[in-house]
Amino acid sequence: MTAASIAPEKATSRIGADTFFTWMSAVCVAIAFGGFASEYWIPLATSKLSVPPIYNVHGVVASTWTLFLLLQSSLIASGNTRRHRELGFVGVSLATVLVVTGVLMTIASMKNHARINDGPQYMIFSIVPLVVVTFFAVCVGLAIAYAKRREAHKRLMLLGTFFILEAAMGRVFKLFLAPPEMRALPLLDQPGAPIMLANISGAVCFLLVVVAAVYDWRTRGKPHPVWIWGGLAMVAILALRDPIGHSAAWHAIATGVLSLAG
Repeated sequence: MTAASIAPEKATSRIGADTFFTWMSAVCVAIAFGGFASEYWIPLATSKLSVPPIYNVHGVVASTWTLFLLLQSSLIASGNTRRHRELGFVGVSLATVLVVTGVLMTIASMKNHARINDGPQYMIFSIVPLVVVTFFAVCVGLAIAYAKRREAHKRLMLLGTFFILEAAMGRVFKLFLAPPEMRALPLLDQPGAPIMLANISGAVCFLLVVVAAVYDWRTRGKPHPVWIWGGLAMVAILALRDPIGHSAAWHAIATGVLSLAG
C-alpha cells in the first residue's frame, strides 16, 4: 500500500459514516480490553501480575490508543472537528510510543523466552509482533500524510488499529483453546505460540476490514481503496509470516533486533 494508491475522495453520507466509525472504534476498545482482561488487566488490578516495566508501558499505551481512537471518532461524529485536530499531536505521540515500546517488548520477550529455554521458538515467532507494529506505523504515517483527506485518514487509522488487535484476539483463543496447565502458568513462563495460531487471530482481525469494506460498498457503491490495498497487505502478511519466520534470513534479522538490547 502506497500513498499513490489512494484514490481521490468522494463525498459520503457524513452522519451515517461517522457513526459507523465511532462504533467500529468502540469494537476496537472492547477487543483490546476484553482480550487482555484475564491475562493482564485483572491480575494487574489484583496485584498478581509480575512483568518487566516495558510490558506495562506497552500494554497501557496500546490500550489507551484504542480509547483515543474512540474519542477522536466521537468528536468527528459530534461535529467537533476543531478539537479533533487539536488533539492530533496526542495521537502522533501515542502511536510513536506504541511502536517503540512494541519493539522493546519484543526484545524483552526474546530474552525472557531464552530464560525458559524457548528462545528458538520465539525467535521465529518474533516476526509476528514486529511486522504488526511496522504495519501499524505505516498506516498511521499515511494517515498523517492524508490528514486533510478525511475519508482516507480515518480509514487508515482504523486499518492500523485492526491489526494491532491481533494480540488481544489471540488471548481470547488461548483462554478457550489452550490446555489448563498452560493457562495456569504465569505470563512470563508461558511458551511461545506457533505463527499459524497467530495467523488465526490475524484472520479474525481481517474480518473487521471486510466488515468496513462491505459498509463502504453499501453506502458508497464500492469499498474505499484503503480497505482494498490494506486488506491485500494483511492477507499477504498472514500468508508469508510463517515461511519467512522459519527462514535463515529472518533469524539473522531477529538476532540483529535482539542485539539492540546490548
